Amino acid sequence: MTDIGDQVLSAVSKAAAWGPGAALSTAALLAPSGSVDWDERAGESWVRALDDDEVTALVSIRLPLLLATPDRLAGAALPAEVVAVAVGDLDEPALSCPETALAAAFGEAAVARLDSDAFSATDLWYVTV
Repeated sequence: MTDIGDQVLSAVSKAAAWGPGAALSTAALLAPSGSVDWDERAGESWVRALDDDEVTALVSIRLPLLLATPDRLAGAALPAEVVAVAVGDLDEPALSCPETALAAAFGEAAVARLDSDAFSATDLWYVTV
């Protein structure tokens, strides 16, 4: 289990200088085919980087938090403010985070909908998208 509490709080502290444009450009860096998915009209709060329709990275719109597979992070020239979390499999429940950090980043509703002791990057995306 990888505790991402410190990374989440670090991203929260840098959120004021972050926004959709930065998130989209960061996701594009991690999408080899140049394919990113974000539905602004629906109010989505994550951009997904895709490789042949497979999600390889998730970038938050609200804070400079990036969840990606290690191969996507290797050699990536990410903006300095990005807090990157390497996740072996985006669908594996291998992450944990203190509820206080989750609430600071995503609100109490996310805490109520997520098992903070064991969740996947996809789980976090799903409850906070």
